[in-house]
Amino acid sequence: MVYHKPSPKEFLHLLHGARNNCSPSMSFVNVASFSEQKFVTSLEPVHVRVGLMADMTCQGVNSVLPTLAERGYFNGERYRWFLFGLRAIEENRMVLRKLNITVSANVLLLLPIGAISTAVLDVRGQWMGRTWDVSFLQIGSWSMATGFILWNNRSVYENQMNLFGMQLTGVSKTRIIYGNRTLDDEMGTNRAFGHRLWNVLSMVHNISITEDLSTNYDDQLADLIIEPVTINQRDLRKLDYTAAVQHTQTFKYELELERTTVHRDRENGILVLVLGILCQQGFIESSRTYASRLTLFTMLIFSVLIYQFYLTHIVSYLLVVPPKNIRTVEQLAEHGYGVALENVPEFVEFLNATEDEYLLALVQSQQARMGTVYYDLNDGISFILERGRNAFVCDANRAYQLIKHHFTDEQRCALQEIPLMDKLPTHLALRKDHPLKEQLRVTVQKIIATSMVRYERQRSYADKPRCAENEVKMPEVNLDQVSSVMVLLLGTIVGSIGVLLLEITVSKVLKRRRH
Repeated sequence: MVYHKPSPKEFLHLLHGARNNCSPSMSFVNVASFSEQKFVTSLEPVHVRVGLMADMTCQGVNSVLPTLAERGYFNGERYRWFLFGLRAIEENRMVLRKLNITVSANVLLLLPIGAISTAVLDVRGQWMGRTWDVSFLQIGSWSMATGFILWNNRSVYENQMNLFGMQLTGVSKTRIIYGNRTLDDEMGTNRAFGHRLWNVLSMVHNISITEDLSTNYDDQLADLIIEPVTINQRDLRKLDYTAAVQHTQTFKYELELERTTVHRDRENGILVLVLGILCQQGFIESSRTYASRLTLFTMLIFSVLIYQFYLTHIVSYLLVVPPKNIRTVEQLAEHGYGVALENVPEFVEFLNATEDEYLLALVQSQQARMGTVYYDLNDGISFILERGRNAFVCDANRAYQLIKHHFTDEQRCALQEIPLMDKLPTHLALRKDHPLKEQLRVTVQKIIATSMVRYERQRSYADKPRCAENEVKMPEVNLDQVSSVMVLLLGTIVGSIGVLLLEITVSKVLKRRRH
């Protein structure tokens, strides 16, 4: 786009890639009749990076550049500036200080050195105490004889790694929600995890982060949110997100207390089954002949050989963990379970937004029976332990910590999980349009790639508690564990042999007396 043919002292170049091909296009803006609205409108259809060149000696440029700076054109990845014209470094510094240059600026400055050479300087903001100042770093030179020479091949990210002790403030959503009361370990886990990650970023970039206890989450005065947060439609206008560092999921936990009763009933039936095996090895025909007696004796000896296999197989089958058949909210409703929710804002919003008719029916039933459906995490876990057939909707990461420390092995095995929603990623978030957004986003990606985030996540969150019982392989039953039954069987065999010998003796004695 060309507004008019400018004089050498009245121009601002716009250089950007063409929309339909890779060749760049150039436009000229007349700074003498500059219109901010017209300039902004001309860039709206451009969806690529835009390069801008300005002659600092042009009349009117000093009034145009501050106007563009107010709209953020000097900071961010989209706009790259190429400034030239002024010969003194301090003269350039005075002009650039008015342009709100921050660490995210992409500005190159040409500064004449002597009569034939020009230095190429990278301009960026440097945090000095409580405000931004302008710093210069020479990255190359240009002359008619040698052309352009670049001796600093580091990326923009590498050039801006050191932030020189910049001070940032953060707010805690957990503290805002729960006030200044003491946070328990479960509710403070997210906050501790966020602190650890921000501490890593602080060491990488030489920055200092403090928590502002007086700033409200909605005031937009803080630089960042301490805890990793999920992407929320309402927060898009005030937050920028870096990268996903954790995934959260909501589970419904329910305790199948009937399992323990069934388990005991099966154990009590072992003795009956063992006696049944002995009866099956019995012989109901009268033992009048030697052949029948030898057959009975052989069967008893054979039962000893196969008894170990039969006994261990049946007992192992009885000890297998019963299958967990409740997998959906609908099945919870069918079995008459009560349901409660963790008393945090996210689950209040979840309940208000859900359209699951079975969940709503369970909640209404719980409300009518108990008068409330919301419990703190500790009370909710006690709720499913002490009140029988009940379920509790809560965050999985927070629940695992309590389950790990307060549940017995039997209770862990009896506990079932029903996922109510897909896993949601949580991000480290900054204030909208924060100058460090791109810099910290790259750093977060780097520490994710080096497994630093995984290490800090393992320090902050408990893994899912494992059931001590193996649900796949049958448990082993050793011979010494059924020794009493084996002694009973051995006594039966000895008794049978004794009866057989007694019968043989009596039979021979009677025959002799008859003769």
